Amino acid sequence: RAVRIRHQGRGHSLTFIVAIDGFGASGKSSLARQLARQYAGQVVTLDDFARPGTPTWEHERFIDEVFLPLREGREASYQIWPHDAASPVGAGVVASGGLVIVEGVSALALAVVERVGRWWDLSLWLDVSEEKRRRRIAARDGDGLAERWADEWWPSERKYFRDEQPLRRADFIVHG
Repeated sequence: RAVRIRHQGRGHSLTFIVAIDGFGASGKSSLARQLARQYAGQVVTLDDFARPGTPTWEHERFIDEVFLPLREGREASYQIWPHDAASPVGAGVVASGGLVIVEGVSALALAVVERVGRWWDLSLWLDVSEEKRRRRIAARDGDGLAERWADEWWPSERKYFRDEQPLRRADFIVHG
C-alpha cells in the first residue's frame, strides 16, 4: 500500500523528519532505504551513534550534530561510530531540506524528547514477531553476535519498550 508524504512544515525549516523505531531486525533499515529511494530522502541510522560503552546510543551527540543543525536549516554532519569501533570510521552528512529518515532501536527515546520535544514530523513503530526477528538476526549476524544479542541487546530493547512505552509516541504502528 502506498503512502503519500506531503510536507506542510513546522515553521523551523523545510526538513521533514520521519523517525522509524522498533526492535532489532524489524525492518527499520530496509523501510528507511525504501522510503529514501521513493521520496529522494536521506537516511540517518542510529547505529552510527552506538559508540562502545554507550548503553543505547548517544542521544546528546545526535541532537547536537544532526537534529539542531537541521532544525536551524543548516547542513548536519556527524561522526559515524559503530558499536564495535574504537574510534570513528567516517563521517555522515545530511543536507537541510527535504526528507530525512532517522531509523534505529529507540528512535523515539525519551532522552531526546525530554531535551527538545517532539523532534520528528512523523513516527513509525515496526511491529514484527520475535520469531521472525530472531530468524533475520541469525541470517544477518550469524553466530558472531549471538552472545551480545542475548546479554545486551535483547534485554536493553525489552527494558526500553517496558520503561519508555514508545508506542505512545508513534504516529503509526506498522505490523509484519
